[in-house]
Amino acid sequence: MVEKEQVRPLAPAADRPSSEDDETTLLVRKIRRKRCIKCCGYIAAILLIEAMVIVILIFTVFRVKDPIIKLNGVTVTQLELTNNTVPKAGANMSLTADVSVKNPNVAAFKYSNTTTTLFYHGTVVGEARGPPGQAKPRRTMQMNITVDIITDRLLSSPNLQVDVSSGVLNMSSYSRIPGRVKILKIIKKHVVVKMNCTLTVNISSQAIQEQKCKRKDDDDEEQLRDENVVGLDQSVINSYPKFPYFRGDGNMGCNSTTCSICLCEYKESEMLRMMPECRHYFHLLNYDEASRFVAEPEDPEAKLSAQSSSRTVNTAAVLSAEGNNLRIFKFSLGRRTEMRKPNILMKFGAWRGIRKPIFILLIFAILISVATLSKFYSLRSLFLADTFCNRVNHVISQTGNGRDQVSRITIQTVIQKIQLEMSTMRDMRTESSSSASLLRYSAFLADILGLVETVQASLPFSEEAHQQNKPNEPADYFFIEEIRKYVKMKPNRLGKQNFMGANGTFTSIGHACFAMKKEIEEYMDYDVGDICNDDWKLAQKLMVHGCDPLPRRRCFSRAPQLYGKPFPINESMWKLPDSRNVRWSWYRCKNFTCLARNSSGKGFFKCADCFNLSSHEVPRWIQHVNLQPNPNLTADFLMLEVLVMKPGEIRIGLDFSVGTGTFAARMREFNVTIVSATINLGAPFSEMIALRGLVPLYLTINQRLPFFDNTLDMIHSTRFLDGWIDFVLLDFILYDWDRVLRPGGLLWIDSFFCLKEDLDDYITAFRMLRYKKHKWVVVPKLDKDDREVFFSAVLEKPPRPFR
Repeated sequence: MVEKEQVRPLAPAADRPSSEDDETTLLVRKIRRKRCIKCCGYIAAILLIEAMVIVILIFTVFRVKDPIIKLNGVTVTQLELTNNTVPKAGANMSLTADVSVKNPNVAAFKYSNTTTTLFYHGTVVGEARGPPGQAKPRRTMQMNITVDIITDRLLSSPNLQVDVSSGVLNMSSYSRIPGRVKILKIIKKHVVVKMNCTLTVNISSQAIQEQKCKRKDDDDEEQLRDENVVGLDQSVINSYPKFPYFRGDGNMGCNSTTCSICLCEYKESEMLRMMPECRHYFHLLNYDEASRFVAEPEDPEAKLSAQSSSRTVNTAAVLSAEGNNLRIFKFSLGRRTEMRKPNILMKFGAWRGIRKPIFILLIFAILISVATLSKFYSLRSLFLADTFCNRVNHVISQTGNGRDQVSRITIQTVIQKIQLEMSTMRDMRTESSSSASLLRYSAFLADILGLVETVQASLPFSEEAHQQNKPNEPADYFFIEEIRKYVKMKPNRLGKQNFMGANGTFTSIGHACFAMKKEIEEYMDYDVGDICNDDWKLAQKLMVHGCDPLPRRRCFSRAPQLYGKPFPINESMWKLPDSRNVRWSWYRCKNFTCLARNSSGKGFFKCADCFNLSSHEVPRWIQHVNLQPNPNLTADFLMLEVLVMKPGEIRIGLDFSVGTGTFAARMREFNVTIVSATINLGAPFSEMIALRGLVPLYLTINQRLPFFDNTLDMIHSTRFLDGWIDFVLLDFILYDWDRVLRPGGLLWIDSFFCLKEDLDDYITAFRMLRYKKHKWVVVPKLDKDDREVFFSAVLEKPPRPFR
């Protein structure tokens, strides 16, 4: 019996598989599989959302729109007449056009030289070119274009007599502004803004009698050029003499009735355009043949030139030769590269311009996703089998869930063995064999030792392998025992969720407490159950610098040595309290009489006369004070004027100001309860408010308001949010005020002062709330050399039912 017990194997618990171990392994695998699937789903959702956002931005914000050109008006600046009817020969006539270009894009529209051409019955009588410029995003740019009209060309028109007899001149203009829109230096699009106008000039009054303008698209322009010859009148063209066209080999290509303009022989290789009938368009390749047919002119202005572009070809044609006098005319030729109807898909030409930006943005989104995932998953795991789940398993092992669970099972087995052995020992107490008991105890201890060694071997691996990834506890950052105990999570004693739905209590401190380690440890260095140090100023310093909320302390706060009874409510409102009821340490003044005195050096400046209840505080918000001499305006609104905007609706509110509670005292007379939020900036403002019988709220501007959403009827602020505050911080504060203010509640901004150059920026912050304006006034502040202004407003929060 003894030998059998001695040779019993002492294997550790880890080498003996059991049903509990199998269940634990299956549970761990199930958790890993779920986390793997969830992680993959998150990644797919992120990529899908990024793709959707990019596509939406491409077709909304980043979509390039054509600028809009508009003719606001045209004036005749110079017109010399003969007998008040006919323009004077050799004189110039000038027209000044007021043109505006609206840029609807989010990027600037940079344009090159602008061109404006003026026609009279198809003849170019004037042309103007403007300098390059830039139209800002979502702005409208105005420009003045002056066109000088050549009167000699106007007089040579056969239709002039008819128009003069009617008293009006019918003219047309064509404006072209080429440019480019470039968004984020990625999306580029060349845009050409065109406009065609018809003008009616009254000769007698020398004014524009009527004007009609139309924006021109490319199709409209080509159709117009198909129907008309730009630059020459039809009757003038038909009056030109005809002459035969000779080929280069000397053979006559056409008879004597060949058109003198197009010199047409309908061959595709020799024509600039293939037309079903003669439209008097000059053929570019026939130009050399026509120039050989006529002798080379001596006048340099008569030299032929050709200039081609994507839309028009400007050239010169020799139309006739009469007595060695050559006549040269300039006209515009339209060129269409394809006669058939363009494919409808080509209308989406903008798509070709944004394919590259979409591709770049998609690559950018993929890189962001990869960079984000690289913080949680190693690059090596992407090249191994089962990598994703393995990485999730690694994360699980970091948290210690799987290994800790196995360790707990092993320890539970040890406890069960000990309990079983103790029950067996109670049954063996009556036996006399001591050797058998010793052997049994030895085997038992050896078995227990193997189990404990198994637990010991498993724990160091978990701690050492992942020691770097283990999150630092906030309590480990501090050395003072009280703050270490405070910041630790306090679990519920029953091990269940409490009535608030939490498994424990998580005490909070401000994030800046970690940056002010020395100060916070000094604040928390006290004896439990003793009197706290007189360190209210240190506490306020911590709060102002972001260590807010402060941690609780387990000590008794200091109180005034001789605290007397406060005055009754009917006396305390407008009477200075007893100075013995305030702790005056860390203040320059040591009583309320010093604070109410009209002198400097009291230790604060923001509200120097707030403690003067008899003269300074009594008339506030009841009657106008500090009226400006010129104009007769004030930044102070009367309380009755504001309450009458919402009769019977203002019941509770918040006064976020530097003061002694006078606003709350006056509101109490109208049955309105006001909580006054302030801190002790050089004087005991909080104690003063409480001794007057009002409710003080010791709160800094760094902290979120301790009220639930849509609960207050009014928020009032004066002498606190001024020109010192940062714009981003002001946004956070205003949106927090909007949170606690109910729909229909009033926001009263009282005497907000700032520099003149900063006024527009601060007003923009208030306008972003989109509140209804009841009162709005800006008056100069006279004590700063007219460099500062006061701003006051009463605004109403909208209901927002559909948001």
